[in-house]
Amino acid sequence: MNASLARGTYRLREVAAGILDVEAAERGHSLAAGYVRWQVERNRATLGRSCLDTVFLHNPERIGDRAVLPFVLREAFAVLEEAVAAGQVRTYGVATWSGFTDRFFTIPQLDRLASEAVGGREHHLRVVQLPVSVVQAEPLEQALTGHGPIAAAAERDWEVFASAPLHGGS
Repeated sequence: MNASLARGTYRLREVAAGILDVEAAERGHSLAAGYVRWQVERNRATLGRSCLDTVFLHNPERIGDRAVLPFVLREAFAVLEEAVAAGQVRTYGVATWSGFTDRFFTIPQLDRLASEAVGGREHHLRVVQLPVSVVQAEPLEQALTGHGPIAAAAERDWEVFASAPLHGGS
């Protein structure tokens, strides 16, 4: 069975179980509260860990609707804060390909949404991941002048992970 078909089979099961709605299954992406909860549990079980170090919300920009995105992120952050409170997750983050460059969100906006989700400043959003390479050097250039997502994350003492440092390895 090829990987695409296998993923489709899982999505069908997730729709049948009420974990994913049909639209999210067709899109191949969801940050809905129930799906985030299910993924945390699934990852804990798969890894055999009672507590995950860090959980990433991947590519929230795929939601596409800029007006809806803050509500979706706040709800997903609230679910992850519940998982932190339950001892299932230590920290969480956002991994994005284009969320910062296409201005879907900024570090201050993510910080504010996480604060709103937890009802105070003591949230557990502590990590971001974004493409950084010689081909995608803008985040590094911005950081050198004290601007952009890397500098804003550093101001908050958040960790920054680079994705695609070799720009696809070719």
